[in-house]
Amino acid sequence: MSIDQTPTKLVSKSFTELEVWKKMRHLKIKVDKIAKDFSIEEKFKLTDQLIRSARGVNSAIAEGHGRYTFPDRIHYCIIARGSLSETYNHLIDAYDCTYYIGKTNRIKK
Repeated sequence: MSIDQTPTKLVSKSFTELEVWKKMRHLKIKVDKIAKDFSIEEKFKLTDQLIRSARGVNSAIAEGHGRYTFPDRIHYCIIARGSLSETYNHLIDAYDCTYYIGKTNRIKK
């Protein structure tokens, strides 16, 4: 089997069946709730970037799942990983700016 071929038994019927997509969906929902509690000044700054990067992870996973060659699928996994790192960085920024304080879900305004 060449690198461009993917065994059909390893391919899920839908991207929604992928465990990584399911887990990121839950994280995306949590991130969305956190970001919506940020101050109004951050609405088009950190809030928007955070929500977009979190959504970008699932989008890349879904798009990669729809590709036919293994190298294409790997490429979109790499993009998803980059978006996840970006999301993590935005959450660190929110913590550093005291928009979000730890596990208590308390937001400083």
